[in-house]
Amino acid sequence: MQLQTTRFGQIVINPELIFTFPNGIPGFPHEHRFALLSIGLDETPFIWMQSIANPDLCFLLVDPQAAFTHYPVAISDAEAEPLQYAPGAEVQVLCMVSVPQGDLRQATVNLKAPLWFNGQNKLALQSIIDTDAYSTRHPLFAKGGE
Repeated sequence: MQLQTTRFGQIVINPELIFTFPNGIPGFPHEHRFALLSIGLDETPFIWMQSIANPDLCFLLVDPQAAFTHYPVAISDAEAEPLQYAPGAEVQVLCMVSVPQGDLRQATVNLKAPLWFNGQNKLALQSIIDTDAYSTRHPLFAKGGE
């Protein structure tokens, strides 16, 4: 499948890399289909999430377990239902990264609202962790560790 993007130009993507967010994502309720791309990010814990419908909409994501050793990865039964998650399913958890003024040293990660990707049925969702232990702007490169 060919896709025109602002960040990468015209690219060819494997349809297997496309995930559907049935309810969109917070802030972008009308965006439902995104491709996970590793363009320029090989051998890193980062990945791009490019909108299929909007060439301008692309997010940088990170595997929170690679960046934060004490980040719990769990999904509630209520959230698992629309994801059609079943025990043993291939589910990947990623979090959005913000890079102010393009300075990766100032990057923050949204640990409050992880993204869940079900590799079996290509469904995805963004959940909200109901605790004050995590923020939407946790420093990616915190001084002195986590």
